[in-house]
Amino acid sequence: FTQKYTSHLLSINDLMRSFLILAVLAVLNSASAALNAKAWKSNSEFPTEKDYPEHEYLKSKPNTAIAFSGGGSRAYTGAMGCLAAFHELNLLKNIRYIGGISGGAWATTTFTYVQNVSNDDVFLGKVADPKHITVENLKKMEPGCARGLSAPEMTLIALEAIKDKKVDSPAAAWSYAVSKTYLEPVGIKPNTRFSWDAATVKDIKSRNS
Repeated sequence: FTQKYTSHLLSINDLMRSFLILAVLAVLNSASAALNAKAWKSNSEFPTEKDYPEHEYLKSKPNTAIAFSGGGSRAYTGAMGCLAAFHELNLLKNIRYIGGISGGAWATTTFTYVQNVSNDDVFLGKVADPKHITVENLKKMEPGCARGLSAPEMTLIALEAIKDKKVDSPAAAWSYAVSKTYLEPVGIKPNTRFSWDAATVKDIKSRNS
């Protein structure tokens, strides 16, 4: 009874704290300056291919999503292993959405936007026996295979960036290391932008000119 009662009190306290935070945010919001941003209203209640060109393509896939967790390089290698397994089992065609945070996002970004490898067999590689997955073997992976990207020491890259004054803060050094380790090797350069096709790019530019 005591444990249940204590838990109940904690829940009430948490709830009251949440209301207090929301109240403070509401006051701050009412006192803040007006938001200045462009917005485009959807042509329909639910987005269609007229609003988002990729919608028509997505409709052809089952409504299945895969979310990859964060965890830096470990999350990246785990996500890439999952993607490789899905590919080998011919299941990628059944996935409509993929997403992730931190290392999981590095994996989904490289898989989605890789520029210099057009073959998933090469980029994801074959599923290997765990005992053969070593740092040395990763360094010997076929050029273009995403698994080899986890071999470099990111911390050293970040420290060297600070030492050589290529960045101005530890946070920027970490971003620099992520870019050099995972993004740039697959053709995703800093400030690279992507869109669905040339027509979509033209439309976006016309609305922002």
